[in-house]
Amino acid sequence: MTQPPLINPFSLDGQWYKAALHAHTTASDGLLSPAELTAWYRSRGYQVLIVTDHFRVTDVHNLSTQDFLVLPGTEWHGGSIKEGTYYHIALLDIREPREMPQGVPFQEAIQTARTAGALVVAAHPYWSGQTSHRLAAVEGLTGLEVYNDVTQIRWGLGLSAVHWDELLAQGRRLYGLAVDDIHDPNIEGDGGWTWIKAPALTQSAIRQALERGAFYASTGPVIYDIQVRDKTVHVRCSPVVSVGFMAMAFHGKLVQASPGKMIQEACYALKGNEGYLRVECTDATGHRAWSNPVVWELERQG
Repeated sequence: MTQPPLINPFSLDGQWYKAALHAHTTASDGLLSPAELTAWYRSRGYQVLIVTDHFRVTDVHNLSTQDFLVLPGTEWHGGSIKEGTYYHIALLDIREPREMPQGVPFQEAIQTARTAGALVVAAHPYWSGQTSHRLAAVEGLTGLEVYNDVTQIRWGLGLSAVHWDELLAQGRRLYGLAVDDIHDPNIEGDGGWTWIKAPALTQSAIRQALERGAFYASTGPVIYDIQVRDKTVHVRCSPVVSVGFMAMAFHGKLVQASPGKMIQEACYALKGNEGYLRVECTDATGHRAWSNPVVWELERQG
């Protein structure tokens, strides 16, 4: 299986852009029009929005400005909950809008989406019943939603970190995104986002960053820097109560602040048996930030 090259976005040139990568408008089942949704995110400090209305590509071509980028997307679903084949996928930056063939299996839907030029993300896997076993059986996913705000707020099923770790442990290089999946801004919204590192606020630069994994996901904490030097991973972040160095099974470490204290730096000495290593920061309110893998076992041995 060919894996994308591992990069460290914290070492790249460019700027960080706050992105909402899963959002719905009145074109499907959202409460805000595309223009209203754009204004809503702009007022909250975002610079990137991908509109993912259900089974349609909403026209967003006139919504972008010099300092705010709106890209087309859509959300597809299919399969059967009863039969255990149910799936949802978010199609990001779709280039050739087309209808999803009805009744097609998971893999065929992914392939159709990729043929249309979209980056394909497994949407809210926990909520959808998409087990890591089922996700490992398909090809063509760019990543998965490690956190989805609407499914967390309404059902408590928004966190899919276990799915992600199980897939990474199997050698699947998938990226983790945090999203709102906003429908009703009175209930959810601005609860999960993705910080994208790119040289410019353009469609091509943002797409390339998403393809390469030049981003991290968050519901609150800010990751300022992650570097790997002399076989040690160094992290700097906003004040948190813990920094997790998440690896295969128990081959990692949780660095915790003393009771009543906060930490903004942590480090981890690599032992060579981690398989992969990603960083997870948790603040005093339970909000988290997740890096993509910054270390990959096969590359360290190469």
